[in-house]
Amino acid sequence: MGHPCTRTRTAKRGLYSERRQGCSGRFATNSGRAVQEDPRRVYPETVGVGASWYGWYARRPLQIDEVAEATVRCFRQVIPAALPGIVFLSGGQSAKKATEHLNAMNAMGEHPWALSFSYGRALQGPVLESWRGNPANAAIAQQCFYQRAKCNGAARYGKYTSEMEVSVT
Repeated sequence: MGHPCTRTRTAKRGLYSERRQGCSGRFATNSGRAVQEDPRRVYPETVGVGASWYGWYARRPLQIDEVAEATVRCFRQVIPAALPGIVFLSGGQSAKKATEHLNAMNAMGEHPWALSFSYGRALQGPVLESWRGNPANAAIAQQCFYQRAKCNGAARYGKYTSEMEVSVT
């Protein structure tokens, strides 16, 4: 049956191969809606994200380095080196977990593509929580956004550390 990370990597490898062949910079469907694909970037999740049964199946949560290694291995098999960038979606991860995954992949060393982030939810979620629609919280929300952007910017180069996480209140 195999480890769930291996099974998911295999499934995502097939998905990304099929998606690459089918899209070619045109339109793809996403939940029944047409979305324009940028032919210069891929917007995936990391391998292992979005499957809540992993911890149960494996009897332990997947480690950050396991997800990073499986994701990069999957992409090396299906994403052409000529593609300039892979821009990750947070895929429902917490802001910190998304940052840790991106950092671990970039800390592995050189890749044929730039690995970066498009974490709308992971960047905005903590900001919206701190803002709560109250104009009086705008300065705190701005500090929170700056903090998330700073952490993800460092993760883009494999330079993020958990010590960079500070409470913005």
